[in-house]
This record gives sequence, structure tokens and C-alpha cells, in this order.
Amino acid sequence: MRPLAIPLDSARIGGASITVKAGYELLDEDEKGALLRIAEVPQAVGWLAPGDLLVAAFDRQRKSLKAIRKPEEKDRLRFHRGHGRLYDEERQRAMRLAASDEFLRQHGQLMALIRAQHAQSDKAPPVVPLDAYFDGNSDEESIAPNQWGYGRPPLAQLWERLRTIAQRPDVQVLLVGIHDEWQELAEDSLDWPPAENVHIYTRASAQDAEQWIEGLEADGVVQGWPCGRHPAAPEPLPGYAVLTVCWD
Repeated sequence: MRPLAIPLDSARIGGASITVKAGYELLDEDEKGALLRIAEVPQAVGWLAPGDLLVAAFDRQRKSLKAIRKPEEKDRLRFHRGHGRLYDEERQRAMRLAASDEFLRQHGQLMALIRAQHAQSDKAPPVVPLDAYFDGNSDEESIAPNQWGYGRPPLAQLWERLRTIAQRPDVQVLLVGIHDEWQELAEDSLDWPPAENVHIYTRASAQDAEQWIEGLEADGVVQGWPCGRHPAAPEPLPGYAVLTVCWD
């Protein structure tokens, strides 16, 4: 609970206020004030309830806040970060309601694998099996987002193309490298973790691999691990090497 000057009556906003202890969450701020979400408020303030949003102004020393009004449409631009966060919370709630048990299982297993590898070592990005990454994934922008809509096949086709490569006799395994932005996902987020690249364990040449990925709008194939090799990655078989498919 922190001090916040709040009018007892909503009709007196802009007039005299009393300073009370109110629990609130700071969603966003600028040089003049802040967007708050009320968490707890004294019963004496009957026009506010937990969960309400409030626009408040800083005093000259920026040490305290005074309630001004409920948010208006113009505040969406002023406090775009805070409103964006609220939008994301609503989106996550909607996703949770719509999510099937199978999706929750697939997403949960993938995130558990990524977090376990990150706990093992944070010196290189996690790597996960091809099917573990694509099974249940419907987020078209989770991999090669800059190419989606500009020639990159839909996820289902991309997965099928990569599975065809994985089944070649000169390929040991395909792994998906996870983008480090996965760490920005909230603990309970249902967003699919973003991918950085795809690693191919093969005894074929990079030139051959370039032909395999034709039409996937990749930037090319490079030798080795451009972002470092995670210790969870298996050793290549004798005569095999790691090639990495990259997108910008």
C-alpha cells in the first residue's frame, strides 16, 4: 500500500483530495503522470474498485501521485506501453480459455524442455527436436517471421519440408535452435517460443543442403553453431557435421 491522493467523491476529481494508502500497480508513466491499476483501496473511496485504471499526476518532486481521472481514449497513445500490457493480458486470458488440453500439454512440455536446458547452461541457446517444436504450433511468426507473407511456406508445409530432410539417409537429426527472446515470455504465457534457426546433422555438403531448403526463403546454410552449441545437443556421428539454416 502506497500513498495516493484520491478524491473521496468522483465528482470532486480536480478539486480537494485526501491522501490515503492505496495499493496500486504502475503500468506506465511519462514526465507528467502515470497510468495505475488499483489493487486495493479504502472503503471510504466508493468510486474506485480493485482492478480499475486511474490516471494520476506526479507532484513537483515526483514523490507522490494525485488521482486525476479515469482513463480516456487519448490516454491509449500517451500510455501505450501500459495499454499494450493490458491488451496482452487480455489476449493471454482469451488464449487460455480457447486452449485445448492437447495444446497445453504440447506447449508445457516444450517450455519445460527449454527451461531445463537453460538451467543446465545459459551460454548457448536451447535446442529442441523438430517435432517437439512444430507439434501444436500454430504461430506463423514463431519462426522466420520476416519471411512470413513474403514467400516462406506456412508452418505446416515448413514442418513437412524439414521432416523430409530429417528422413534422408545422409541426415542424423534436425534440431530447432530457440531464439533468446523466449526468456521474455511470462511464466504463464501461452505464446509459442520463437525459433532462431534449424540445425541439420548431416554428412552432405552445405551446397547439397542449400538445395534441400530451396523455397523456404532462408538466408542460407552455414557451418556449425552461429549462436554457440548447447551441451544438450548430441554429438554428430562419425563423418557427420552440423549445418545451420538461418533466417534474418
